[in-house]
Amino acid sequence: MRGISQGFHDGFSIDLVSATGGALYSPYDGVVMKAGSDGGGIPGVCMANPGWWRGDNSTVIIRHEYQGLTMFSSHNHVAPGSPASVGVAEGMAVRAGQTVALSGMSGCTSGPHTHFTLASTNRNYNPDINPYPYIGSP
Repeated sequence: MRGISQGFHDGFSIDLVSATGGALYSPYDGVVMKAGSDGGGIPGVCMANPGWWRGDNSTVIIRHEYQGLTMFSSHNHVAPGSPASVGVAEGMAVRAGQTVALSGMSGCTSGPHTHFTLASTNRNYNPDINPYPYIGSP
């Protein structure tokens, strides 16, 4: 499956369609900065919708050098433990198109998808880079 299930929210975050257990890929060559719980706690939207809370958000954040720009991609709501299950760990180099995690239902989510971000700093929230020029339009 491929597609956008939710456009811009929380800055330039987008939600990409992904079935539970579906492969999530690195958009470019890079180095894994985070693979596991982001420690972000329960967001306000989940306090208002407690049925969406699935436990700590599991994320993969990757640092990329692309066209002279340093940027950080992230996949969120990944299946807990899935980065390790596909052989990905913090500090590891990954290639463009490499599976870095599996889609899951961690964090605050009402259904399976990946909350995808591109940011200028090492974070997975409130991203400041529009992803469409880098991953293509929906």
